[in-house]
Amino acid sequence: MPTEDPLAQLRDLHLPTEPGWWPPAIGWWLLLVAVIIFLVFAVRWIYHHWQVNRWRKIARIELKNIRALPISEPQKIITQCSILLRRVVLALDSRESVAALSGNEWLQHLDALSKSIVFTEKMGRLLLESQYQSPAMLRKNVSQTEVTELCDAVEQVIKRAGKQKAGKQQARSSNNV
Repeated sequence: MPTEDPLAQLRDLHLPTEPGWWPPAIGWWLLLVAVIIFLVFAVRWIYHHWQVNRWRKIARIELKNIRALPISEPQKIITQCSILLRRVVLALDSRESVAALSGNEWLQHLDALSKSIVFTEKMGRLLLESQYQSPAMLRKNVSQTEVTELCDAVEQVIKRAGKQKAGKQQARSSNNV
């Protein structure tokens, strides 16, 4: 009887296949969900931040265009600054509270936004009286420095009012919680 080695008749070990990358383990699924949630909130925050500050960017572009007007036309510059100030304040406050403001009340409101007294002390005269003066008289009575200071004061309102608006929105959202 031939003696054969019984172990020689056995086949080699057959190893299982390497695990594939799909489907991923539960930890990867959880990480994917967390990343998607983070991205959704990040995009929403960026969009909201962009929308909240959009009016300020537009106002700065308009002010740049106003500054580009010839300084020999102070009435046009002052009128455009006045219109821009109204639009900025309307972007911040309700139409009912802003539309009725005129004269010293309007100037005090602008001072409150700019956190200074530049409108009631200096620039207010330009905003209030320029509408009623002839262009020739205005060119004679208003210096280039005053027109430049008015544009600087408008820029301060745009800059500081934006910070107040963000602060008001944060206060509103914390009160709602």
